[in-house]
Order: sequence, then C-alpha cells, then structure tokens
Amino acid sequence: MQKFNFKVLILIVTGAAALALAVGIGRFAYTPILPYMLEELNMSKTIGGLIASWNFFGYLIGSLTPLLIPVIQIKQRRSFFIALSTSIITTGLMGVSYNLISLTIIRFIAGVSSALTLIIGTGILFKKFEVLESSRFKLSH
Repeated sequence: MQKFNFKVLILIVTGAAALALAVGIGRFAYTPILPYMLEELNMSKTIGGLIASWNFFGYLIGSLTPLLIPVIQIKQRRSFFIALSTSIITTGLMGVSYNLISLTIIRFIAGVSSALTLIIGTGILFKKFEVLESSRFKLSH
C-alpha cells in the first residue's frame, strides 16, 4: 500500500491556485466586466474588441517568449513569480485606467504575463512531478 504524499498535494494545490489566479482571474474577471466598463467609459464595442484583441496578442507573445528568451527556462522560479505578480498587478490596474491606450497596454501585458505564468508554471510542475516520481521509483525498487 502506498503512503499518501503531501508534497504532491501541496504541489497540485499551489500550482492550481497560481494558474487559476493568472489565467482564471486575469482573463475571466475581465470578460464579464467588459460591457459595464465600456458603458461607464463611454466606449464602443469596437473599442472593447480592440482591447480584447491586444490581450490575445499578449497571449501569443507570452506563449512564444520562453522559446525565444532562454533565460526564462533557466530562471524558471523567478520568471514565474514575476509573471504571476505582473498578472495580479495588471488585473488591479484595469480598475483605475480610463483611456484606450492605457487599457490596451494593460491588457497586452496581462496577456503576456498570463501566458508566461501558465507555461512556466506548468513546466515547473512537470519537473517537480518528474523528480517525485523518480525518487519514488528508486525507493520502491
């Protein structure tokens, strides 16, 4: 009978929380408030689409960044915490921004940081699971 591994549970919970925070809140908190934001700021749906498009462009850039900048792969933890912190900050900045340019820049940066958090965080989790699995294999055989 195998023992319950709390390290794996903690890893799963913290990884899921970080990903939910960056991608879930960073992305899905913005979507339901968009109509209200546009109404309050007197912006058209076209402007809302433009802001959202820059967010998606940020996801694309964030997804490609680890491939193009090798230091992100080397300094995964630092990169992860910077991306996660940036995601949190940009989500908060959405509430205090009032013009198209700042909203577009914020959503672009939010997209980049969310994608980086997702990709780097997943990489860290897979590495940790690999280490845990290999140590478990060595102990049982």
